[in-house]
Amino acid sequence: MKSVREENNRVTLKDVAKRVGVSYNAVSKVLNQTRSNTAVSESTRARILEVAAEMGYQPNILARSLLNRRTNITALYFDLLLHTDEPFTSSVIAGAERGCQAYGQSLLLYSRRPNQTAQEVHQQLVNGLVDGIVLAAYSDPVLLQLLENAHVPVAVYPYPTLSFPSVAADEMAGARAVMQHLKERGHTDIVYRAFPWIEESRSACFRAASEALGLRMTKVLAADASGNISREERELYHRPRADRPTAVVCWNDEFAYRLLDYLDDERIRVPDDLAVVGFDGSYTFPKPKRKLSTVFVPWNDMAYHAVSMVTEHEGRQSMEEHLTFPVELIVGHTT
Repeated sequence: MKSVREENNRVTLKDVAKRVGVSYNAVSKVLNQTRSNTAVSESTRARILEVAAEMGYQPNILARSLLNRRTNITALYFDLLLHTDEPFTSSVIAGAERGCQAYGQSLLLYSRRPNQTAQEVHQQLVNGLVDGIVLAAYSDPVLLQLLENAHVPVAVYPYPTLSFPSVAADEMAGARAVMQHLKERGHTDIVYRAFPWIEESRSACFRAASEALGLRMTKVLAADASGNISREERELYHRPRADRPTAVVCWNDEFAYRLLDYLDDERIRVPDDLAVVGFDGSYTFPKPKRKLSTVFVPWNDMAYHAVSMVTEHEGRQSMEEHLTFPVELIVGHTT
């Protein structure tokens, strides 16, 4: 940490201007890339850079960002506890980082503190800290409403909203592919394992796909955000064979792997007794002992394009407000 004396001895633009013998505006134009009508020759520019290096001049990043009204930082916001070891989360972060590298930005990971209000989060995000914000469409509704009037560009994932530009997976196509696959395997009574407290659009897609194919779908909630097995599910899976479902579709791959571990412990055979399908297609490590049937979603590419939405908007005649990405059914050993 710099001392007060060190701060007071910082080399300023005025010091460089005095040494070179030119105006403050000329030095600011060269070192801070500010807009100015001051003409600066190539020889003078070279002399300013040389003297600045000799004097140990270091730019004040905060002052520069205030002048340019840009920080070259994009925030990736997480409303829940940030688990970077989760395949989905790591894919989103990697894609956002790739987008930032492509568009000359630095990536800021911003996770909400316990007891931090939506108003406090909003104030920090829009006070000049970042140039753009990418966040999940299922984030705190109060925060999303506050961001609707923000001067900072915002993009959301993984499904579209009316308020912000968005990147989304074609969940309806994925649901149709899964349900058609299960029907072809002879399944008619299917469970959908949903996230416990997010009212997500994915379950509605599976509901519509099951009804279109004449299949019965029962929605159950996992016990927690990690996908552990709820009491309601235990009762379902242990019913007499004639009365229990024969297939389970999970909110994501993590929920599917949790279920597979449980079924192994209970000696319920997969897929003979119960078929299991995930949704993500995210890479997992270590490699699971069996290949999961799932829907591959290009989270990395989606996050990349979300960053482009909040950094490329300047100087463009138009911007695609909503991008939908195709998904692919991957048939593994669990169906």
